[in-house]
Amino acid sequence: MSIVFLVFFSFSSIVGAEEKAEIHNEGLTEEQTPLLDENEIKVKSEKADSEEETASDNESLIEESANEETNEVQDEEINAEPVDEEMKEEITEKESTEEEGPNEETTGAILNTVQQYAPGDYGDHIVELKSKLVRLGFAKWSSPTPSYGQITSKVVAEFQAYYDLSPTGIADETTRAKIEEVLNPPYKIGDRGVQIVEIKENLVKLGYANWKNPSQFYGQITADTVKKFQSDYGLPIDGIAGTQTLNKIQTALIEGNEYRNGDSGQHVVALKQDLVKLGFASWKNPSQVYGNITANVVREFQSYYGLPATGQANETTRNKIAEVLNPPYKNRDRGEPVVKLKENLVKLGFANWSNPSQFYGTATANVVKKFQKENNLTVDGIAGSSTLAKIEELLTLESKYKNGDSGQHIVELKKDLVKLGFASWKSPSQVYGNITANVVREFQSYYGLPATGEANETTRNKIAEVLNPPYKNRDRGEPVVKLKENLVKLGFANWSNPSQFYGSVTANVVKEFQSYYGLNKTGVADSEVLSTIQHILTMAYQSGDSGPHIKKLKEGLTLLGFANWSDPTPVYGSVTARVVSEFQKHHNLKVSGLVDEVTLNKIEIEVEKKLESMQDSHYDITLEEALRMQMAANPQTDKYRNEPAYISSSYVNLGQKGTTNSSSNVNLRAKANTTATVNYTLRPNTTVVILGTVKGSTVNGSTEWYKVWYGGKENYVHSSLVNEHKVQMAIVTASNLNVRAKAAANSHKYGSFSKGTVLEVIGKKGTWLQVPYGAWRNATESDTLEYLDPLNKDIDEFQHLDLSSPVGAKAAELNKYLEGKGILAGKGQAFIDAAKSHNINELYLLSHALLETGNGTSKLSNGIVVNGKKVYNMFGIGAVDSCPEKCGSERAYKEGWDTPAKAIVGGAKFIGDKYIHNEYNQNTLYKMRWNPEGMARHGYATHQYATDIQWAKKQINNLKKLHREILANPVLKFNVVQYK
Repeated sequence: MSIVFLVFFSFSSIVGAEEKAEIHNEGLTEEQTPLLDENEIKVKSEKADSEEETASDNESLIEESANEETNEVQDEEINAEPVDEEMKEEITEKESTEEEGPNEETTGAILNTVQQYAPGDYGDHIVELKSKLVRLGFAKWSSPTPSYGQITSKVVAEFQAYYDLSPTGIADETTRAKIEEVLNPPYKIGDRGVQIVEIKENLVKLGYANWKNPSQFYGQITADTVKKFQSDYGLPIDGIAGTQTLNKIQTALIEGNEYRNGDSGQHVVALKQDLVKLGFASWKNPSQVYGNITANVVREFQSYYGLPATGQANETTRNKIAEVLNPPYKNRDRGEPVVKLKENLVKLGFANWSNPSQFYGTATANVVKKFQKENNLTVDGIAGSSTLAKIEELLTLESKYKNGDSGQHIVELKKDLVKLGFASWKSPSQVYGNITANVVREFQSYYGLPATGEANETTRNKIAEVLNPPYKNRDRGEPVVKLKENLVKLGFANWSNPSQFYGSVTANVVKEFQSYYGLNKTGVADSEVLSTIQHILTMAYQSGDSGPHIKKLKEGLTLLGFANWSDPTPVYGSVTARVVSEFQKHHNLKVSGLVDEVTLNKIEIEVEKKLESMQDSHYDITLEEALRMQMAANPQTDKYRNEPAYISSSYVNLGQKGTTNSSSNVNLRAKANTTATVNYTLRPNTTVVILGTVKGSTVNGSTEWYKVWYGGKENYVHSSLVNEHKVQMAIVTASNLNVRAKAAANSHKYGSFSKGTVLEVIGKKGTWLQVPYGAWRNATESDTLEYLDPLNKDIDEFQHLDLSSPVGAKAAELNKYLEGKGILAGKGQAFIDAAKSHNINELYLLSHALLETGNGTSKLSNGIVVNGKKVYNMFGIGAVDSCPEKCGSERAYKEGWDTPAKAIVGGAKFIGDKYIHNEYNQNTLYKMRWNPEGMARHGYATHQYATDIQWAKKQINNLKKLHREILANPVLKFNVVQYK
């Protein structure tokens, strides 16, 4: 019976794991399951609460997870309880017999019966049934047998339950019909199997998805992808892969082969010409060849318009090209038609682009909206046929500008006067009346023109002049406001609500801008200034941008220490903008968060300097060999300080916790007799381990004595003198008892206890006891490798900073940083003296001291009296984990460090002589911790400053902060370890 259970559990887990993947990845809606009532829809929806995949790499992760879970479950089922090889064979044999079906005696009888689909049936029809269940992903039989056994029944029941049939486990006609329905088109949400995988693979080939390892499940994301395909090919959009859709997929696969790398022909020339029109290339006379450059241009186009960037101009890509080249024109379109549209809008006074770009952005859309609104068109910001026709109509109109005139040209005149701040019409009418004449007269007077009130050509030209660059002192209007807003964006001013007037302050800001970007300092915002501003705002890296150039930017900022991205994304977001601002501030650039040419050049210069400052130290050992040597030295970590620790109960004697009476001292004797030898006299409330009770001499009418453990041996004490507590104690009996991370002998070893160690038992798991253990424990191999690997990008490169010379910090700067740092406050000069005397980076000495002293608060750093003299130790020299204060203070006494300054200078001498300038040249934090030269020379780990695997990393934050805050433009050198 137990064997049958194990087999069923295995296949149930297989199907269950896949069904969990389906539940995780597929979603069903009421529209897509019209045969379900409301409650069934809710159940289905909850069952498929998370999408099958994100049409990306997530699918393969999900499917692999399901497969791994299946394999793990199968392994666990066979090995659920310890069995020997004979037992395993017995289980396998029984499973095989149960599933294989009839034996020789019954075969003939069965072959004479009618084909059925229930437990006990046998024949080729069962093989066919099983094969179909495999195709649908409900089982994984590689060579299905002709027997219908309990496993087959369970798999059928799983299928029935999945498709809301009665889970009888009998493959009746309804069940078999459902199997055929799912195996054949149309395919829809809820379907599954190898045929679904094939559909997905074809959709990937056509660029509609980027699944790397498509699952077998047809979920909401699959349906949405099919809908997108259907939409692009003019098919009914239902998300169901029917015959028409499947045929079109095959046709598209064949047609798509004409536009890819290696193709040639006139159709490729036409494609290239269209890409030139859209501004993605500049071929003057395109060839017929579709090569790598063409593929890259196509890939750029696809990326720009959110298509899968395959570099193949499939039908979806070509349709998009045609769509962008022809009206309607809309946001994110680009090319020659967009330039023409902008030029016409400028002619009509709706914009003032002096050299319109090819890009249709938010600004263009807003101008089109404004035009549409004023011409009673649908306001959508899209330049469709109606909008374009209206533009052409207005361009042909003859304009008149005097009292009594009317028309759209008057509206445009009024809008210009509003832009210049001479009027405040919100919705100007088409009539040129007295008010309009007065406003025109005011404009003419302001600019020294004859104040006639008629907007003649001279007046209109002046309006156009003021509205367009150059902008200078006494100019006014919306263009001036826009100029100021852009100067704020670029970090040259901080106006919160810029006015419309161009005054001396504005002129000075413009001069600063001109000086910063190497332009002629006139204070006039001419076309050069404005084009530079526009170029910076358009071309600068900023939030929302993405691509390889952003990834490269982030890598540079990481190398320079302004970020710690281990694998930067290609996206420029708010975090990137903040990091860029920090870089700009640090290097006295204009702080905008935008990467303009000045910022980018500075980053490139600093990166080049940084790379030049980095030298490699090569060692004739591999990283793997170094790891083995380090593991032999028992590296330590406090990473697991709060994790439980376990010992085996087989190597301890157990007892109860006892404490001596609180009223007086208590004698522990060699025997249970008041006349026996006194082994120990204990102070009140001293802890002992009660091993049991014995009979002894009478005390206060009682003969009950305790056998107790104390001082590494057994003793006796009358029970009235010791209070027993409900706390179990353990006494180690092994020479060295291993302390484990888990209650298992094969788990990680934290350390060990020596024989006779007394421990309080916190908890119990089987034969294992949970006991207290210190913060410092043996590190695992993977923990050690993480910090031993010198090229680990998650650890800042400052662990490789060369510390073998001073960096020129000032005492005042150090003292400012040391304010509030306990005993270290005001000791800046001592660190400088120490650095100069012993050729050490003073900021490292300061950082090291801050770490070792707990920011100047530790007892050892604040002085401990030894032999009547108060001594100080700022670097923990001589202190060890088991003897920090006593050993550290004794070393300080021996060295004569009786003032904080002596401790700083003397400690620096020790660090310089013993590490930075020693025979191993341990001149970086990494080398001080791991000593690669020592490993290469001796074949084992030796002469390391600390046992903590994170020691170097813990030094970095302070060290890096000090260099950033104290030194303006430090010249740093790095020495990076390279294993062979």
